[in-house]
Amino acid sequence: MKLLDYYIATCILFGKKQIMFGFRGGESASVVTRKRDQMADAQLRWPFLTHFDASTIKNDRQLVTMVKERCSMSQEGAENDVRQWMEGKVF
Repeated sequence: MKLLDYYIATCILFGKKQIMFGFRGGESASVVTRKRDQMADAQLRWPFLTHFDASTIKNDRQLVTMVKERCSMSQEGAENDVRQWMEGKVF
């Protein structure tokens, strides 16, 4: 099982909601900074991604769907693109 898949499964198992770029109250300054940096990085990779778009994306599936629809990519292509971008990042 890949690290990302393990993390998502753990979040589901323990009821922790994964939020990719959006902010929840009570997050530490380092978490907020990390999410802002990741949002900016995502917007560089996918220029169509607005601040509002990014702040509403809760998980990788939603990001895959948005990339697929807006870039006219196949499901597999969008999944690969998002997975490659997510490598090494903590959400």
